[in-house]
Amino acid sequence: MLSISNITAKMASSYYEKDGYYARDMKDGDIWQGRLCKQLGLPLSSLEPKQFNALVLENPKRAGFDLTFSAPKSVSVAMIMNEELKKDMLACHNDAVKKILDQIESTEIATRVTKDGITKTVKTNNMACGKFNHYVSRNSDMQLHTHAVILNKTEYNGKIYAISNEGVYQNKILYGQLYRNELAKNLQKLGYSLEITDNEKGFFEIKGVEKEMLEQFSSRRQEIVEQLKIWNLDGAVNASKATLLTRKAKEHRNLGELSQSWRENILEAGGIQIEKNDMPIKITKEERQDAFDKAIRRLSEHEYAFTKNELERAVLAEGCIAGMTRENFEKHLEKSYLICLGKPTIGGNDIYYTSPENQATELKIKQNIVEGQNNVM
Repeated sequence: MLSISNITAKMASSYYEKDGYYARDMKDGDIWQGRLCKQLGLPLSSLEPKQFNALVLENPKRAGFDLTFSAPKSVSVAMIMNEELKKDMLACHNDAVKKILDQIESTEIATRVTKDGITKTVKTNNMACGKFNHYVSRNSDMQLHTHAVILNKTEYNGKIYAISNEGVYQNKILYGQLYRNELAKNLQKLGYSLEITDNEKGFFEIKGVEKEMLEQFSSRRQEIVEQLKIWNLDGAVNASKATLLTRKAKEHRNLGELSQSWRENILEAGGIQIEKNDMPIKITKEERQDAFDKAIRRLSEHEYAFTKNELERAVLAEGCIAGMTRENFEKHLEKSYLICLGKPTIGGNDIYYTSPENQATELKIKQNIVEGQNNVM
């Protein structure tokens, strides 16, 4: 999943501290990413805390915003079992995070520029992002996640401006899904078998880690779920509020001790049976087409018409382990049997689609209404 929050300089500076909660014992390294790094003199192969701290202090109240990419729980469970699994899980996760950040930089990073009294938003397509891998949840459960801190800086026409980040917030769910799809593709390339756990939300887990095991090490998630039950609410926005409300103070724990405790608990509960195939798991065109069709059927069952954005999110979710990308979606949409209804309002941005079955049903209903009116007359 992906969460986003604005951060102050004080909050940002904690990401590289070697405290117990963040378990900064693993030596995989914190690094910079982004086209603005060269201009700021930041090396892409490493990240120095002093340099990072100096940059965030330049804008202490709005230092930047933190995109937190969290791996599925089975990935976090797998990576503490042995060195091979840890290496594979980290490599797949880090690659997925990098690629989604590349997409965000190319499509969402913008600023506001005022000229002749007129302010407009312009795409700049450059950022400087510090990435920090962490491995433990606030409840001391294993949880692989990356804090991607995008500095509140972007370059336009030779000048540095503050970032306008509305697009990132608006498309948070989309980019979270794209991260999971990319991670799933990476894992299957290495031979790991996956299974979808929620078609509508696009969640998956690695086969071999049973549901009971996942729940045992998901106490933080259970807290959030319980809070939502108390409120009698659901949805991503309410979940974010529940996350903040139930947040605990950091616990200083040693990662080595935690890892040993986790492994012992896993073995006592029966262990896990993750198998790594010798060859990459191939994804066929038929699987992607099937995911596209299932997404259309699900949307069509609830609505007569749906927007392109709604369709894309549904397709990406349904195809999370079928290698579905935004490019795949566009190709399938172009060749699909869907009927484009255009934009329903003047100046509207949403393009609506419907299925032939839904259109035929609507026409039949209209015909029945007309026939009924004629019979009355």
